[in-house]
Amino acid sequence: MIGGKSGARNGCNYVATLPWLKQRCTDPDCRNIVRMVENLSQEYDLDANLVLSVIRFESGFNVRAHSPKGASGLMQLIPETAVRFGVRDIWDVEQNIRGGMAYLRWLLAYFKGDLVKALAGYNAGERRVLQYGGGAPLPGNPRLRETDHPGLWQVLPPLRSALAG
Repeated sequence: MIGGKSGARNGCNYVATLPWLKQRCTDPDCRNIVRMVENLSQEYDLDANLVLSVIRFESGFNVRAHSPKGASGLMQLIPETAVRFGVRDIWDVEQNIRGGMAYLRWLLAYFKGDLVKALAGYNAGERRVLQYGGGAPLPGNPRLRETDHPGLWQVLPPLRSALAG
């Protein structure tokens, strides 16, 4: 288990503060997802804004999202990754979020705090990041550009400095 309550050490924000959430999350189901991420972010020592941005990027908050490559749920876990991180039911919202957060936490450790590589690894797999020299974006995957995914880029600068410090 990776985790621990050390927000003061790493600068993590366990409360969702993204401005687009007020417009995006108007229904009770979405608000429940936000609360769940806020609660679990402490356990996994991840910034809630980062996790919610990954959810927005990966599934658009669609709990039934399923990609042509077999990724499923809010965090778009492929079956192998789900098994790797202890997810028994990929469609269970909490298990899916836990699995995605565990993978994101693992990627941040694997790439020594490099958030761009960790996000590229989340989207394409850590082997693909290594295969392409650690660069992102990767061929065949959406470009991680500020204009396309402002939620991700909004949280990158403070997280980068927190992870470096």
